[in-house]
Amino acid sequence: MCGRYALVLRPRELRNRLRQYGLPVHDTDPDGPADTNTNEPSSQPQPQSPSEDDSEGTRQSYNIAPGYIEPVYRAAVASDGDRQHRYIVQGMKWGLIPSWMTKTPDYATQLKTINCRDDSLMRDTGMWTHMKKHKRCVVIAEGFFEWQKLGNDKIPHYIKRADGQLLFLAGLWDRTTTTSSTTSSDHTQKTDLYSYTIITTASSPQMSFLHDRMPAVLSTPAEILAWLDPHTTTWTKQLQGLLRPYEGTLEIYPVPKEVGKVGRSEERFVLPRDTRENITNWFVGGKKGVKRDVEEVRKVGEDVDTGKKQKTVQKKEEEHDPDTSPTSASPSPKHRKSTQTPAATPTKKQARHRSPTTNAAAAASPSKTRTRKSAQADGGKGNAKITSFFGK
Repeated sequence: MCGRYALVLRPRELRNRLRQYGLPVHDTDPDGPADTNTNEPSSQPQPQSPSEDDSEGTRQSYNIAPGYIEPVYRAAVASDGDRQHRYIVQGMKWGLIPSWMTKTPDYATQLKTINCRDDSLMRDTGMWTHMKKHKRCVVIAEGFFEWQKLGNDKIPHYIKRADGQLLFLAGLWDRTTTTSSTTSSDHTQKTDLYSYTIITTASSPQMSFLHDRMPAVLSTPAEILAWLDPHTTTWTKQLQGLLRPYEGTLEIYPVPKEVGKVGRSEERFVLPRDTRENITNWFVGGKKGVKRDVEEVRKVGEDVDTGKKQKTVQKKEEEHDPDTSPTSASPSPKHRKSTQTPAATPTKKQARHRSPTTNAAAAASPSKTRTRKSAQADGGKGNAKITSFFGK
C-alpha cells in the first residue's frame, strides 16, 4: 500500500532530474493539439489539471496525501494517428476517477482508487482493463511513508532509495469530463479532470517488517520507457513482469508521528527521528514520547533477560546430562552433599548452651578469645607477663 509520499521539487527542477537520469522530457502543454491522447477528440474542454509548466498547479509537499494534484510522467501521442510521441510531465489528481464518471466522487470513494493491486491486472476484466493497455504512467516521488504496527501503536517510517535517486512508481491514469452548474442555471460548464493511481506489489524483503505491500518501483530508464511505450497496446507478460518488489537497496527509518496529519508539510517529516527530539519531549513533558522510549528500552531488556534464561537452562541441562557434563564420573552435587560428614558445630555456638555456673565463671574472667588474640598479637609476651604475675 502507498497512502503518502513526498516530492518537493519544482517543475523545472523535476524535469532537469529526469533528463539527468536519462529520460526524455518535452516542455510542451500536454493538452495542446500535438500531445492529446489517441482515441480522444482534438477539441477539448478547459482542463482542470494544470499543464506541467504551471508551477502553481501542482503542490510540492513533504506529505502528499490523496486528492493532491501532483506531477505524473507519461507518453503523449497525437490524435491524428501519428506514431511520433512525446514524454511529458503533467499535473493529475491522486485517486483515479474513471472516464465514465461524470460527477466527481466524494473523498471516501476516491480513497478506494489511490492504489491498484498488481495481481488485479492479470485478469482481462474490471475497471483497469482499458487503462493498463493505453494509459500507463509513472508517479514520481522522492520517498514514501509506511506505518509499522506495534500493538496499538503505529510508527511512521520514511522509505527512499539509498542511492539518492528519485522513485519512479508504476501507475495508471485516466481522464473524465465533469459537469458543473454556473451562476446562470441555463448553462453548465464542462471540465476535464485527470487523475491517477499507484500500482502496488508484494513488499521486498527489506521492507517486509513494515507492510506486506509496497509501490511497484521501476528501477531503470529502460524499464520506465518500456512501461510507458504507447505502441504496446496489449497487456503482456513483459509488462506484468515489471511489477515486482524493488530489488535495490532502500533506506528506511522512523519519522515524527505528525506526518499522519493531512495538510501538514515539514522537512523534519523526511528526516530520521533523532535523540534531540526525545530529549525535548522529556523536558517539555512529552509523556507519549517518553513512554515510547521507555517501552523500547524495556523490550530490549526483556530480550536480554530471555537470553540469560536460555543460557541458564542450557547450563543446567549440561550439568545433568552425563554425556556432556565434565564431572560425569563423580557424584552429582546433591549426592556429594548428602554423603559428606556434617561439620562440627562452631565453638562459639556451643558456648550458648553452657551451664549457669560455667556462664558465671566466664563472665567473671576475661574472654578467652580476646586473651588468645592478644597473646598472638604480642608474640608470646603476654604469656610471660601472666606467668610472672602468678609467680610472685
